[in-house]
Amino acid sequence: MVTRPAEALLSTPKKWLIVLMVIFYTLTFVEWFNFRLGETATSFRNVTDHLRAGNLELAGEVARLRQNLTVLEAVFTGTILQQEGALAQLRTEFQDMETQLERYFAWFEANANLAGEGQEDIRMVADACVTTRLELPCVAYKNEDVLGLGYLPDTSLGKYDFIQNFSFTLERGGGDCEDLATLFMSELRYMKATNPFMIFRTVRASLGQRYTIAGNQYLLDAEPVDLPGSRVYVVCYSAGEAGHCINAICRDALTEGIRQGNDATSLIEACSLVEPQQYGKLLWVIDYKGYRYIGDGYTWNPMAGWLVVISGNDLCGLTEQGWRCFSDYSDRIEIILGRE
Repeated sequence: MVTRPAEALLSTPKKWLIVLMVIFYTLTFVEWFNFRLGETATSFRNVTDHLRAGNLELAGEVARLRQNLTVLEAVFTGTILQQEGALAQLRTEFQDMETQLERYFAWFEANANLAGEGQEDIRMVADACVTTRLELPCVAYKNEDVLGLGYLPDTSLGKYDFIQNFSFTLERGGGDCEDLATLFMSELRYMKATNPFMIFRTVRASLGQRYTIAGNQYLLDAEPVDLPGSRVYVVCYSAGEAGHCINAICRDALTEGIRQGNDATSLIEACSLVEPQQYGKLLWVIDYKGYRYIGDGYTWNPMAGWLVVISGNDLCGLTEQGWRCFSDYSDRIEIILGRE
């Protein structure tokens, strides 16, 4: 075999064509590779930018989440502090009111419905006043005439404004307005419990009329009137610098209405108001020249406003926060503690 030098191989036209094609394809591949490399770099930059944007958005979400958590923590802390403050204030109010009402409910537990021992005389008086009606003037008359009860101020005992139990009222021979009004309320409640379908009857002022009490006693200038309600309460109002308690005979529940936020004045004056110290006479409330008065049709006494309502199991009073009942506080404490 005969061999030729490399220069001889390169000198043939066919071989040069091959060399040129190799160079062409090599350059084309390099150009294509650079193009693809550029595309890859662009894609990488796009991905990087997208990731960077995503990271920024995620960082923003994290920041907002942290901010919301901070706000929630502040709100939660504030709510706890607010609840603690409300509970502390409520406890203070409750303790203050509880101190004021303690004596009332101890009294009611033993005396509210004449069910206790040693009340036979009072029950006998009440029973004697049931005819075809529950006769309020008869009860008030027998309290005075048979039991010998009259008005006696607490100050004569060296005490200020406390409620007596029945045995002490009988032994002492009377009490002040709230003692006589609570006794009257309990007597009427007792009569109503033993005669649930009987109607309450009292008297109103009427010139020239005469009303018979217990068969042989009379009230002059008075005529009978049947009352529409039979729920009995003690209601107290301010009269100048002093106060006075009478009775309210209502169709609707008075203390429950006050607890529901209804206007206490309208509720009370929708009842029939009677004076236990004047034979249970029917009273009226009027407004005259900017002043309020309460009277029996002949005499009028100034009244500034209602202050206290007492039922057989609750007591409501006008406070700086509005009308509050004893039972309100126990309910509110249960709500704050999450028990309701």
